[in-house]
Order: sequence, then C-alpha cells, then structure tokens
Amino acid sequence: MIEITNYNIQKRLNNCPTVAVYRGIRETDKVPVVVKTINSAYPQLRDLNRLKHEYEILRNLDIPGVIRTYGLEKLDKNLALILEDFDGENLKDYLNSNPFDLNTFLSIATQLSNILGDIHGSNIIHKDINPRNILYNPTTDEVKIIDFAMATLIPREEQRSTHHDLLR
Repeated sequence: MIEITNYNIQKRLNNCPTVAVYRGIRETDKVPVVVKTINSAYPQLRDLNRLKHEYEILRNLDIPGVIRTYGLEKLDKNLALILEDFDGENLKDYLNSNPFDLNTFLSIATQLSNILGDIHGSNIIHKDINPRNILYNPTTDEVKIIDFAMATLIPREEQRSTHHDLLR
C-alpha cells in the first residue's frame, strides 16, 4: 500500500505490474477517491509523463460520462493521479459474473455512443477503448470511461476553400 498525505488509502483495485490503482478517502472532506500511480519505487520518466498527460487531458474535459480528476499529487519520486470514485466495475470483470439482458446492453451501448461522441467533439481520441476502460455501475445504470493515458488531443482544423469559383 502507498501513503499519501491527506488521503486514507483503503484497498488496491488492480494487479498490474506497471500501474497501481487504489481506492481511498480524501481526509479533508471525506470524498471517496481512486488513486492511480506508477507501480515502481523508481518510475521511468516516460511513465510519469504518461500520468501527467492523462491528468492534463482529464482536467480540461468536463463530460458526464468521463471520470473526473481531482488533482495530481507529488509522491517522493512518483506521482499520484487523484480521480473520482465512481463505484463502478470495469465491464470485463462485470460481464464475467453478470450477463446482460437486452435492455442493459442497449442502455450501456447508447451511453457509450453518446460519451464517445462528446469526447470526439472535444477533439480527443481515447485510443484505448476496451472493456477494462469502461466502468459500469449497475445500481445507477451509469457508464464512465477511464484511462486517458494514451489519449490524443487533436488540434482544431479550419476548412478554407481556395477555389471560390468552384462553389457557384
């Protein structure tokens, strides 16, 4: 387990060799959080930069179906990305023990379509949409997309016609 000032870390959520994800409580206001950090005492610069990149993408993205970030904390030689605790389960794990009925499937598919449309409308491409990066909360029937470490921000493009004569 890790220790972060002002956070009470309660449980590790994953078993990945490169990234550690924990559930905890922010002590100042008792808000549940998820903490994502590099799983190494001496993380590589590229891994730290990926965490910073994810923070930069998320902090400017205000879409209801995208996990929110609360901040990026410095930890000795590491960083910790502090995220909203949605209390959802990734679709891969959820589907292993809970088959969907048609209504649930259609609800999730519709939500995903809308969320991805909003993400793309914000000029962002996620680049890693898969069942592990989609959280589902069966109690609220809500879906959220997580893990923007590989996401790309696309610059806005202006379309200009250089041949005005052809438009008549």
